[in-house]
Amino acid sequence: MKFWALTFLLLSSQLAFSQAEEDCEEDGSSKLVAAVMKQSKAEESGNCPDKKKLMNMCMFIGSRTKDPKPVGASEYMYYRRIMEASCVDSKNDSEAETQNKIKKMWNKLENEMVCNSTIFDISNGNYIKYAVNTKFDEFIENVTEWKVNLNKVDASDGRTVLDYVKFHMEKNKGNTIEKKMKYYYDLLREAGAKHKSEL
Repeated sequence: MKFWALTFLLLSSQLAFSQAEEDCEEDGSSKLVAAVMKQSKAEESGNCPDKKKLMNMCMFIGSRTKDPKPVGASEYMYYRRIMEASCVDSKNDSEAETQNKIKKMWNKLENEMVCNSTIFDISNGNYIKYAVNTKFDEFIENVTEWKVNLNKVDASDGRTVLDYVKFHMEKNKGNTIEKKMKYYYDLLREAGAKHKSEL
């Protein structure tokens, strides 16, 4: 009789211990730690920055594709994709953390961040030049806020984005496009953009 009582007690203790482990796994703080660990492992394994998230970026910029479920402050798909490529946690990362992650992604991948299009007057021009070409104000405003490198010289045209804007400003002297280019020039200049001759 004592043997069965002892066996029952041991089995009950084991069941209680297993239930406690399950309860711990379901606890919110445990899930948060697991999510952080998962993100860290993703970063360590080379998934961050994630260049696959930049696929179709030129289309998103050129067509101003809207995001059906906007992330953060923008209604456009390019914004979501840049956040995802940079592994930004839009709900928890501070403005400074977001900016640092985007800069890190941009520095690592900027040689691959180029566009080609029949409406683009250069081949393999960087995203910022393409946004200038398509007159996409919000994209240009975002890159100046993120403080990414604005001074890449594209091999295809030998110009920085500021050189590119100045060329189009002079080319369109006296028409409405000149005013738009002047806005971009001043915005980029204030954010640290330089002419190739100044680098």
